[in-house]
Amino acid sequence: MKVGSNFAFGRLNNVTQTYQESATKEGIGLKTLILLSTTLITSLVFINVALRINYMPIYTYIIAGVIAFILNLIMVLSPLKAKYLSIPYAISEGLIIGCICELLELVLPGMGLRIASLALLVTLSVFVGGAFLYMKGIIKVGQKFKAMLFSFSIGIIVFSLCFGIMGVSKEFVPLFYGAGYEKCISLFLTTGVNLYSIYYFSGLGIIGSIIMCIVATLYVIVSFDNATQIVDSGADKDYEWYASYAITLNVIYLFFEILRLILIILSNSSKRK
Repeated sequence: MKVGSNFAFGRLNNVTQTYQESATKEGIGLKTLILLSTTLITSLVFINVALRINYMPIYTYIIAGVIAFILNLIMVLSPLKAKYLSIPYAISEGLIIGCICELLELVLPGMGLRIASLALLVTLSVFVGGAFLYMKGIIKVGQKFKAMLFSFSIGIIVFSLCFGIMGVSKEFVPLFYGAGYEKCISLFLTTGVNLYSIYYFSGLGIIGSIIMCIVATLYVIVSFDNATQIVDSGADKDYEWYASYAITLNVIYLFFEILRLILIILSNSSKRK
């Protein structure tokens, strides 16, 4: 079985065996729904409890982040373990999202959860729209497409790191953002410690974030194509969990990028008032 350049599928390139019970699109779809629902329910429960007891979720965020990273690493290195680890991974991601949403609500009382809800709605719309375009063959994913997307992503990471180094420096931040330094750091902490947040008070931020949202959307579509290849290759049914995990990972990535874009747009709007 030959699958694409998405890192979550890289370990499947040498799988060629056909099994008695093979993976199906329906099975992948059901498992993806289970993982996304688990993530959403976990985040909602955490937000509800944390806001009731006025809990500061910094430690939960760090622990959940470490767990998610470890589970990611294990599943990438051993795809069949996704059958057992994908649900714990979804729970850990739900905790991360819950922590970020609660922090947003604490920083922006009365607005944080509304912003997160809007990001969720947009993410679901993009997800459904991307799935429709892929299934109808309007968007076709080939190896050149995947290679270009991967190369483009590397360029974005390098670019973000360069600006991130400047963004966390007190010498550079006032140069770009003036009095917005404190809010810049606040957003930096509440949106997943992503270096792209240093664009918070810059017009470049909107452009850069839109590009990141497009890249995230393309990765979701690539994950659809990789899942299709898993089915077409006759891979074992247990690989459904791995395909679903990879789709879930990319959808969560898309959610964070859309959330960041909304925050940047709102921050620039309030800045002009």
